Amino acid sequence: MTNIYTIVCERGIMLDKKLDEILSSLKGEYDLVDIDMDEDSIITLLGELKTLPFLSDYRVIRLTNPKILHSTASIDSRLVEELISFLENPIDTTILITIISPLEYQKIKKDAKDLSKKLFEALTAKGSLYTLAEARPEDMDQIIKEELKDFKVETRAIEELKTRVLGDPTRILSEISKLKLYKDMEKTITAADVDLMVSRDLEDKVYLLTSAIISHARKEALNLYSDFKKSGIMDSQILSSIINKFQELYIVKTMASSGYNKDMIAEAFHVKAGRAYYMMQDASRIKLPDIKAKYEEVVDIDYNIKRGMTDKDNALWLYLLNV
Repeated sequence: MTNIYTIVCERGIMLDKKLDEILSSLKGEYDLVDIDMDEDSIITLLGELKTLPFLSDYRVIRLTNPKILHSTASIDSRLVEELISFLENPIDTTILITIISPLEYQKIKKDAKDLSKKLFEALTAKGSLYTLAEARPEDMDQIIKEELKDFKVETRAIEELKTRVLGDPTRILSEISKLKLYKDMEKTITAADVDLMVSRDLEDKVYLLTSAIISHARKEALNLYSDFKKSGIMDSQILSSIINKFQELYIVKTMASSGYNKDMIAEAFHVKAGRAYYMMQDASRIKLPDIKAKYEEVVDIDYNIKRGMTDKDNALWLYLLNV
């Protein structure tokens, strides 16, 4: 078994799964120590690597931001040589897991020279190097299938689960974990279970509320409004969120019609590609003139409240009562 692992990956579900896989492969108990080289020194790293485990079988060092791999200019060369020596002859009870972002990895491959290059070669020579792609929204079905392979799951439950996590692969693992614990005895997961265990976040509820307004679903709109109020959210916050959501839908709809793909939209809104995918899906279900008309209605309500022409405590409720 190798003691040295290097993972090239963004933080997220794929990294979490690989870490779980490595840790699960250890035959015995372990202590886990995190070293971040943006905050910790090479002396701290060396000390942790050479420390023997206490009351356990292994000492696992999880190393992040390993900037010494692309530059050792500000570090005593003797310390770098000491680290290289350790990597060439690691202690059997020490497991080193180095996490490198794809951007860092490219920088290392391009800029590493002399001791940095020698250090990276020592890190990967005897160990295992994994390059993992970030999970995509299209991978969501496969993730759910793998994680719930021992459970019988309703189709509606899967669709509702995907809707509630909004294409966030990291969150879906957490929510699936809760569902598995809740239904461990029955081994069956229904849409009702998802409704009970997986909460909708604010963004999700705002989208549902805007959809209800556009489709004139008065009862649904009032129920969602009631949920907001029970959560202690003020009318001004709800109205502001609705306005922002209509703006987002309008812009995304326009961008998609102009040929923008999800990566371009993700960059424009500073969100992950998974979130951009679902933003495009949301916008595709609604006609542009409908978005524009409803946006103007809620902006007028906000304007009239700020001018003192409408009761701020009842204006939104009265509007929803007439959608």
